[in-house]
Formats: sequence, C-alpha cells, structure tokens
Amino acid sequence: MNLGFRNSCRQRDIDLRCLVNKEAEPEVRAAPGIDAVFQNNLVYNQSDDELFLLGMNYHFSKSFAEELDAAVADALRPGDTLLMHTVGSAHLFGLAQWLDGLALDDIRVSLVLRFPPSFRMSAEKADLNAAIYRYALILLARSSRGRVRLFADSDALAERFSRLGGMPVAVAPLPIAYFPPAGGTRPAGRDVTFLYAGEAREEKGFHLLRDAFSMVATKLPTARFIVQAVDFDRTMLGWPDALLSRTECVSGAMEPPAFQAFLASSDIVLVPYHPREYTFRTSHIFAESM
Repeated sequence: MNLGFRNSCRQRDIDLRCLVNKEAEPEVRAAPGIDAVFQNNLVYNQSDDELFLLGMNYHFSKSFAEELDAAVADALRPGDTLLMHTVGSAHLFGLAQWLDGLALDDIRVSLVLRFPPSFRMSAEKADLNAAIYRYALILLARSSRGRVRLFADSDALAERFSRLGGMPVAVAPLPIAYFPPAGGTRPAGRDVTFLYAGEAREEKGFHLLRDAFSMVATKLPTARFIVQAVDFDRTMLGWPDALLSRTECVSGAMEPPAFQAFLASSDIVLVPYHPREYTFRTSHIFAESM
C-alpha cells in the first residue's frame, strides 16, 4: 500500500514523503522517497492482562508522537496533507498529542481506521478496547480544530466508529488494482480446481479446508486443490497422504501480475471467512476474485 500511494502520487506530480516502520519490508524501505522512522509495531495477538493493553497504548502513542514530530517538524508546510492508511487506537492518542502542540492549522489529516475494537480480542477485552478508542477519539476531536477527517474501508466499520466516537467517519474503499477477466473459455474435461489464498489463519477459515476438501474429493474424484499462504508450509497441514497428493501448496507472497494469473488458473476461489471478524473488514482476495 505504501508503494502504491507513492507511485500514484508520482504519476500525478504530487510531492510525497512516505514515513514507514523500521521493520517494513526491505523493498519498501529501499524505495526512493520513503523514510523508515517508526520504532514500534502494534501488537494484535495481545496478552490477556488488561494493564498490558493500556501500557502498550501509552508507550506506543508517546513514541509515535515523538517520532512523527521529529520526522516532519522542519518540513511541514501550510496546505500539506498527512495521510495514514492503517490506524489503531494508539495512533489516535499519539496524533491527538502531536496536533495539540502543533500551531499550524492549515494542514489536513486523513486517517483510515482499519480494524474494529474487537479485532482478535475476547468479548471482555473488546469492551475495554472500545472504551480506549472512544477516549482516543474524544481527545482527537478536541485537538483536531477542523484538521482531521476519519475514514474506514466498509460501511459497517464507518458506522461503528461514528457511533463510538461521535466524529463523522466516511467510507474509503481499499485501493485495489483491478484487472480484466482472463480471456478464453474453460477447456472441456479439465479437472475442477479449488483455490484458497491468503494467510493460514482461523478467521480466514483455513482450519476448515481439510474436511471440506475431503468431502469434495469423495464426490469429484478428479478435483484438484491449491493452497497458497504467506505464513505456512506443507509440514503444518497434517492432512492424510491421499488428500495431500491432490493438493498443490504454494508458500510465500506473490507480486500482483503473478497473483492475478494464479487466481485465474482456478475454477473456484474459497473465502470461508469468519463473519464476526469480517463484518467490519474488506478482503482483497474476495474483491480481486469478484
């Protein structure tokens, strides 16, 4: 996404500085016009200790505000826009702190809230996280002075945050490079191919594949299966040999042209996503498949 925004701005002759995390992918950090300045990553699979959640937000927001200020203090000019395409509660706290001390009013700040407060959390901890978001949004509204606009990538998430924080949240769909449908027709007699792509996580339904493929295999003896994920290898599956022999496993990520051809090589793309997690989220793979 960082490289996409950078390339889009360059095509439009828009001056851009892209600030990323110091642990961003090497090809991102090495690209011209990109500066790696941020130290901390948000932790999504968190400890059950509520004090950890509060402490992490405090530590992250403080360092984020300091690192952001150091990176832009001497370069910010009237009319500039600060765009953050993936924002959590700690970012909101940090931005509220940074904006509160920023004398320059003639700038615009656009923030995309990417995850609901319940993201990968138990119900009890999700309630606490919602309260944290609410407080962060209240502080941000106080320091905004009309400079901040909030966005989310789905109607449901925009409505959720609008009700939570009292600030209007507009919808900004994910930037996806759509591509034309593959030409030609499906060859007669070709085996039906089922494809799963993405990450090997329960919220994406990865754990359902073995039983689903096994049931299909009994009804369609020539069916083929392809599993692609960036964070797994074949040894993790533990599937019966008879099923593994009919399953092609692809590990690692793909560049867009290769991934587009990969999707087009199948007949059925599976997106068995958990509705609790994906009520508020948008799936790149679903949109690209459509």
